[in-house]
Amino acid sequence: MKIKTVHKVLFSPAGSTALIAGTIADVIAGELQAEICVHDYTLPGNREEKMVFEKDSLVIWASPVYAGRLPNKLLDYVRSSFSGAGVPAIPVVVYGNRSYDEALSELTGILREGGLLPFAAAAVPTRHVFSEILGAGRPDQEDLDELKAFAGKAAEMLKSAEADSLKLVQVPGPYPPLAYYTPLKEDGQPAKFLKALPVVDPERCSLCGSCTTLCPMDSIKMEPGKLPVISGICIKCQACILRCPSAAIEIRDESFHSHRKMLEKTFLKRKKASFLL
Repeated sequence: MKIKTVHKVLFSPAGSTALIAGTIADVIAGELQAEICVHDYTLPGNREEKMVFEKDSLVIWASPVYAGRLPNKLLDYVRSSFSGAGVPAIPVVVYGNRSYDEALSELTGILREGGLLPFAAAAVPTRHVFSEILGAGRPDQEDLDELKAFAGKAAEMLKSAEADSLKLVQVPGPYPPLAYYTPLKEDGQPAKFLKALPVVDPERCSLCGSCTTLCPMDSIKMEPGKLPVISGICIKCQACILRCPSAAIEIRDESFHSHRKMLEKTFLKRKKASFLL
């Protein structure tokens, strides 16, 4: 099978998903001598045109896992954003060392419903965006080596495949997915922080405005000389918090921090990536 273009499609507010998708795409494109085309729909302005994938293409679609699923505020976009009958695809989900739950089956199902053919899939643990210690340092060299090996095997499958001979990858989990993960506090009770918003520290904020360019929901506004105002939808992606050069943004909600502490106590053991071929 001749692949001319590797389409790297991703949503990556914190950066880890972009790194994972890029590692896989680089190996496969190199093996197949194909060009890479990037579709980064992290920011609202990049969700305006529909992607059309041709027969000689491969689609690598990567997304972070939020509450065991794909980010729900992006689902309508993902479902309506592409077309490409029979084009081979590799769904990839990235999660913070807890569990990917039903996210991989959800992404695989959506790509299949849209006409693509997911023939391989991966679920990759990285550092959790809520915590400095949960999955700290990941992806590390071991992770990257495993990713490259997986990408190499996928490339070989494409090289040796005849037209229409690729088979649908078998991904565990239901489709449509059944439920979202319920965040818990340290006492085991539900942690309700859905409406919690990040807070800007006026003593640390340098008024650089970088946070206004990072929010995937366009929920941070700023007037010249004034502090950023965070309002509207917050999906807890942590982009503004992790990438603020002055460390001036944080979530102060008690339920949120109780949930973070529960995660750190329960899920510190290193999780292994899942590669399906």
